[in-house]
Amino acid sequence: MWRNAVECIIEVTGASIQQVVAQIISTMDGDTMYRAQNVLSDFQKTLRGQNPPIQSIR
Repeated sequence: MWRNAVECIIEVTGASIQQVVAQIISTMDGDTMYRAQNVLSDFQKTLRGQNPPIQSIR
């Protein structure tokens, strides 16, 4: 769910992954923050070619 939210925000606003994730993380509790950090890790791996490409939301 978080990954989809981040992808959607990036596509709509043109913000960077780091900007979007930082904005979302700033409003979270501890458990949710941990999950969001995992999303960021997945994005970073995707950008480095270590994960399958992220599907664009259309």
